[in-house]
Amino acid sequence: MSTALTVAACRLQLWRTVDPDNQNSPLFLEYLNQVQDYYTTGGNWKGMWAVVDFPSSARHITLPRRYESIVGCIQCCRATPIYGQLHEYSPNGPGFYDADRQDSGNYGNNYGNWNMRSLIDEGEFPTHEVQLTAEIIRLKVYNSNDVGKIFRLFGVDENGEVIFDSNGEEGISVTLGNDTVDTAIKIHIKHVTKPITDGYVDISTVVLGVPVLLSRYEPTETNPLYRRYKTGKFEAREDGHPVFRTKCKIRPLLLLKETDLVYPNNIRAIKFGLTAVKYESYGSYDAAIADSWWQRGRDQLNQDLAQQRGAIRLPTLQVQHESVGASLTTN
Repeated sequence: MSTALTVAACRLQLWRTVDPDNQNSPLFLEYLNQVQDYYTTGGNWKGMWAVVDFPSSARHITLPRRYESIVGCIQCCRATPIYGQLHEYSPNGPGFYDADRQDSGNYGNNYGNWNMRSLIDEGEFPTHEVQLTAEIIRLKVYNSNDVGKIFRLFGVDENGEVIFDSNGEEGISVTLGNDTVDTAIKIHIKHVTKPITDGYVDISTVVLGVPVLLSRYEPTETNPLYRRYKTGKFEAREDGHPVFRTKCKIRPLLLLKETDLVYPNNIRAIKFGLTAVKYESYGSYDAAIADSWWQRGRDQLNQDLAQQRGAIRLPTLQVQHESVGASLTTN
């Protein structure tokens, strides 16, 4: 994952594309966010992948905030298949994988029958750690400026009933206090919304008076969601190497400040994208003109990617079609 572009660098070179009369136009950041989201969700461009290691696994692994999905995985020293969310439910699929399966810990020839030998995409969740039951929720602040800011927690209670507040609205509001604040009821969290904060905020369950950390939210997170995969249980390797080495696609983060990093790292593609968004924003929307500018941007990114590959030819990949369990061949 690499980029030489910041919001300030893009603004310095491209502000006239958005508003030729105002270098500090608030529209620039709005348009730039749309461009980044379009490109990062629309292709695997240069600089859009990164390696994320997991030293062990207790049934699941969850990607950090900045990564959207796993596109490749090595388990110990061999490539590992990654299946979609419908894989276990497919008529031709394997059925339910037991995430409690335990690897033997022997990374030689003995893997035994307790190794899942695959990753199963389970979707996105609001916490890094898995919460199995409804518990008291604790929020902890690290910056006094965040005292008084309000979180909204959504979920179900101990009986599996959806939680509503006293106004009949789904979820409950929790006001951050000095150091920590606990909810009055037990919640199995399904979703979280938070304000932009000045510091990190921890969210934990409280089990028999002891806090168990679920996530540490970054200041700019407002709608935390993280991709999680079912893996089975793997102990850390004796040689210190990761149990899972994953190649991940980055996630576009909302750009808020001039120092924020911008993806993808291609100023011409960003310029073409800003022009496309500008056409889309006109009162008389011209789809054909906007689409032509988006296509120019994609062409620029494809050229950049081809130069990075050089003479390398990508191997043929076997992609699992999760609806029928068949293998599709693609280059």
